[in-house]
Amino acid sequence: MDNKKIGIKIRECRKACGLDQSELADKVGISTRYLGDIERGAKIPKLATFIDLLNAMNASADYVLIDELNSAYKLQASELEKTLEELEISDRNLAMDLLKTIIENLKSR
Repeated sequence: MDNKKIGIKIRECRKACGLDQSELADKVGISTRYLGDIERGAKIPKLATFIDLLNAMNASADYVLIDELNSAYKLQASELEKTLEELEISDRNLAMDLLKTIIENLKSR
């Protein structure tokens, strides 16, 4: 498990919520120092604390753990699909063609 990547995701979620470290730490009932340690990957929280952090930020465990889960590709594919939908149709088709080419090259290795 890569504690640093998990910490980075927690920090991203915190910032997306518009919270600073002390605000989130207060909501969860932990020290700002401990939250900083978690965000740097120096410490990994207990499950109960992890859940409290996610709930305080209204964040998904799938998002935070995406690099650790075997099924994370489904979440990544969903995010990719949303990104593709935002493109103009010609750009979307180009992106799909590039992705198909990359996949075919990976299969032939």
